[in-house]
Parts: sequence; structure tokens; C-alpha cells
Amino acid sequence: VIASSLLFFIGMSFAYFLVFPVIFKFMASIAPEGVAWMTDIEKYLSFALSMFVAFGVTFEALRMAIFGTILFGIAVTDAKHYLIPDGFTISGLILMLGMAIANFFIGEGTQFATPWPALLGACVGAGAITIIGWLAEAAMKREAMGFGDTTLMAVVGAALGPERALLTIIGGAFVGAVFFLVFVGPVVWVRTRKAEQEFKFPDVPFGVFLAPAAMLALLWGDRLIVWYVQRAFPT
Repeated sequence: VIASSLLFFIGMSFAYFLVFPVIFKFMASIAPEGVAWMTDIEKYLSFALSMFVAFGVTFEALRMAIFGTILFGIAVTDAKHYLIPDGFTISGLILMLGMAIANFFIGEGTQFATPWPALLGACVGAGAITIIGWLAEAAMKREAMGFGDTTLMAVVGAALGPERALLTIIGGAFVGAVFFLVFVGPVVWVRTRKAEQEFKFPDVPFGVFLAPAAMLALLWGDRLIVWYVQRAFPT
């Protein structure tokens, strides 16, 4: 949402400071000599607002707004109810794949995945998080993550592609593990000790950490991957 708002204002600034001067200079240059070139304020405002909307609301900004809204809804719902509704994930997956195809024909520059990487990313994201869930379940002897996390990573993979989908899982898992080990775990341990109950590590609403990690991966994931590869495999 923040990124799409920034893009909106950048688009309006581009229209005001670069496009408007060129248009008005051209219109003034073709006015007949001796004729005062004047404009109606109402028509000027209508024209200016139309241009602001045209340059501000781009397809990329729309995709960012939709993706950010879906991630925010997932994070809030998972934090409150330990549940990721299919309404968010299924509709999000359809939208991300559909907009990847649409942008292929529009030809607009984008930070999102193109159609083939989007499809591959959905499979990689969903598959990777499912395997991690199986391994965690085998180690903990109880359910570690629900199907909502799988469909969430399908949405993220469709938006970001396979590489950044995996980066989202790594980043979300790291932040989530640190947060629960450093903050949540000790609090629960103290409470169970006082109540003289057996300590049981609380469930982790993984979507709370995957959602912001996905947005960060969208904005800076490619640069982070390039930075890591250059240092891990120097030429």
C-alpha cells in the first residue's frame, strides 16, 4: 500500500513537472499571433485531474495495492484467529496469475513475476512450504502448519516468482523463529511455571511473518539475491 501510494505521487509529479510544461508550451506556440491564449479554469482543472489519474494510477500501482491488501488481510486474520481464509488466498492466486498474463500484453515494466515464473513460483512456493510443514510435523509429533500457509505461498509465488518465494519463506521463518524464541517463548514459560503446568511451546501464526516478508521480497528481493550471490560465489 505504501509503495503503491508512492508510485501514485511519482506519477502525478511526472505529469505536473514534465508533461504539463511540454503540452502548454506547444499549445501556446501554435496560437495565432496577436491572440491572447487563455484557458477556462474549470476545463483546466478537469484536464489536470484526468492527467493526474492517468499518470498516477498505473497497472503496477494497482497490482501493488491488491497484493498489499491481500497480505495485510492475511496477516491480521492469522494473528487473531490462527487461520488463513481461502477467500484471501484463492482469489489472490487467481488475481496474481491473471494480472501477470494481463501485464504481458500491456507491456508495462514491473517488479512482479511474468506469466511463466508466476506459475512456476506458485508451485515452488506451495511445494516448499508444504515440505517444511511435513518435516516440522515429523519432528514435533503434531501439526505444524495448516493448508492456509500452503495456499498463501502459492499466492506469493505467483506474485514474486520462485526465487523470491523461497526468499520469503527463509525471511519469514527466521523472523518468526527469533520473535517466538526471544519474546513469546519466555513469556509462556513463565506463565506455565507460575500455574505449575507443563510447558508447551505455542503455535506460530506463520502467515503473520510470511506476509510482510513477501512485500519486502517484492520491493528488495532481487537486489538481496544478487548481493548474496556476488558474495557467496565471487568470480
